[in-house]
Amino acid sequence: TGDIAFQSLAHDVKDIRCHPDGPYRVFAATGGGLFRSVNSGSTSTNIMPGDILEIEFHPLNPDTIYTVRRSGPVTEFFRSLNGGNSFVQMTAGWPSPNVGAGEHQERTEIAVTPDAPNNIYALATGSANGGSGLYGIYISADLSANWTFTCCGPGPGGPPSPTNQNLMGWSDQGLDDGGQYYYDLAFAVSPFNKDSMWVCGVNLWVSANEGSSFVCPAAWS
Repeated sequence: TGDIAFQSLAHDVKDIRCHPDGPYRVFAATGGGLFRSVNSGSTSTNIMPGDILEIEFHPLNPDTIYTVRRSGPVTEFFRSLNGGNSFVQMTAGWPSPNVGAGEHQERTEIAVTPDAPNNIYALATGSANGGSGLYGIYISADLSANWTFTCCGPGPGGPPSPTNQNLMGWSDQGLDDGGQYYYDLAFAVSPFNKDSMWVCGVNLWVSANEGSSFVCPAAWS
């Protein structure tokens, strides 16, 4: 698919979404930018440069679009209110690792749900405060204007413990450091119940309280 200019680009594709109100409007998150097509992919336009990781639409107003971009050792969150014609970076409360001290946060998955349409949920992975794997679960309740750290433990990263579980490791108790946090990663919130949340790294983790705590019903082994 795509014209010669698009096909000639050397980029990986991480996410493809069709606009819910017009499936001929196709968005592709790629390592070379966020591309938008208005003719089912025959031609496309790069509407945001950079390494784009994911795309989500507001459940009730799909002209509000959310996307995540990786910029070196960090991720950035952007919002469009006009179908992708322009984007604004939303920073209040978003993960902010101390890069100078060797911290990093290079991967974020986001999710939305019709049960709380103005909410956005973020699964951030990386390394901070002496621990790696889960950087944190973040929630915005106001269309990404503000983000709040929710889980796990007192703050981003940190050494794993029973009160600071690392959801990215191999332990089904969340007690080991690291894991495949920059590889296999999935994240979803129930469309019917915002309290029901799933995190998938090496193991499957489930929350019944909107990400405040998690249990592992299915270990990798």
